[in-house]
Amino acid sequence: MKSKLLKKPGSYLSVVLIIVIFLIGFLARFYLLGNIPSGLYWDEVAMLADAKTLANFGHDLHGHSWLQSLFISYGDYKSPVFIWLATLSVKLFGATNFALRIVSALAGLASMLLSLLIVQELFPKVKNRLCLLLGTIFTIALSPWAIMFSRTAFEGHLAQMLVSVAVLFLLKSKKKKWMLLLSIFCASLATYTYYSVRFVWPIILVVGLWLINKQKKKFEWGNFVLMAVGSGLIYSASLLPMLNSPFYQASNQFRFSANSVLNAKDWVVESNQLRQLAGNVLNSRFFYHRHWLLIRKFAQNLANNLSLNFLFVGGDSNLRHGTTQHGLFLFPFVIPFLVGLYVLAKKRFRELLFLVCWWLAALVPASVPLETPHALRSLNALMPLTLIIGFGSYQLLNLILVKQKKQVFLSKIFSLITIVLCLASFAGFSYHYFNVYPQDSAHNWQAGYEQLAKKVCAYQNKADKIWIQLTDQRFFLWPLAYC
Repeated sequence: MKSKLLKKPGSYLSVVLIIVIFLIGFLARFYLLGNIPSGLYWDEVAMLADAKTLANFGHDLHGHSWLQSLFISYGDYKSPVFIWLATLSVKLFGATNFALRIVSALAGLASMLLSLLIVQELFPKVKNRLCLLLGTIFTIALSPWAIMFSRTAFEGHLAQMLVSVAVLFLLKSKKKKWMLLLSIFCASLATYTYYSVRFVWPIILVVGLWLINKQKKKFEWGNFVLMAVGSGLIYSASLLPMLNSPFYQASNQFRFSANSVLNAKDWVVESNQLRQLAGNVLNSRFFYHRHWLLIRKFAQNLANNLSLNFLFVGGDSNLRHGTTQHGLFLFPFVIPFLVGLYVLAKKRFRELLFLVCWWLAALVPASVPLETPHALRSLNALMPLTLIIGFGSYQLLNLILVKQKKQVFLSKIFSLITIVLCLASFAGFSYHYFNVYPQDSAHNWQAGYEQLAKKVCAYQNKADKIWIQLTDQRFFLWPLAYC
């Protein structure tokens, strides 16, 4: 007996298109994975060195066990989960660029599948569900943001995937409460993958629990508070190994020493100077209070991460995080983004509120450092933005694939043109990424360091000393990884 889902208009075509888009997304993430980008960045090569040492000897570069909550690495105190997974990969494929980056590539594939699962949980009663799935996977599979970070070994990409798994189980806990424990477990894994998750997840958890209770016939405040407090305590307890690590204080000092809104200026001095310029009147003590100045700077950074230019036009100026020729999402996706916001605000406001809170929570730790906008630090916003744009794409695809009685011809043409522009833009991004970007970004990826390290390896048993003239003091990581 045929599924009811496949009996709807456009169903078979939607299924075929979902499979095709998934295969395109697969190729975009795995084609020449070990060669593009053109080298390993020092954070990547440091993880490869630790993973290789763990795979061969059972301890890290500093002689410590694999079972630790913080790896010293080269002094930046890395979280363990990515290194653990890379160790398994190195055992299978050897200490290669492909072995390291396949962890992130698989997380990219998982993110595509998770987007389909989450959107079904978030919008269970939507009409033409296959069109919704198609619109969602169309968005994430073709996104430069998702593709580029699927091809590089940054912990933040794996962490956003684990946060998405946690959200999936959180939404499923509406019917099966025990899945809330799985949600907390996955959130804990994400926290042991990337530092900023500890600031993002508590907000997602509270708003998600609110949404689950709000979807019931009657909102039960007692049940909501009990679940929120209980979940928060369990999550906090899961972080004890990290908090008790002998390297935890040094890890915090390393991260908080970076330039941020907290230490960008002496806000007391700034406040006093502005008060004096204003005549040191009573109002000036309020308007130029140091806390207001700090909040304003944070708001400016947040606005940078929210800008449409960052999201759809120029992206991150750092060539490790973007091409500088494309936004985080393809430019034509600004249309389904606006459509998605409008329709969700009009018909599904609670779900939109959850996605927006998830998005903003992800931007909080990304807006504290001075360097904004930042595609890596804001990666936890990938999934909520994908779901908003995917919902807008669904609205456009629905006009094309599903026949409706009251359908304006011009709206159908507009939708078709938008989809064609998205595909053309993806073709342009793919050409640039695989043909121009490797040379354009070579310096940013320390291209040539691997080849130089392998020459050092070849001579290490033939000479007492090998002199290398480099300004980068972290070059020692490359021989550790490749020799």
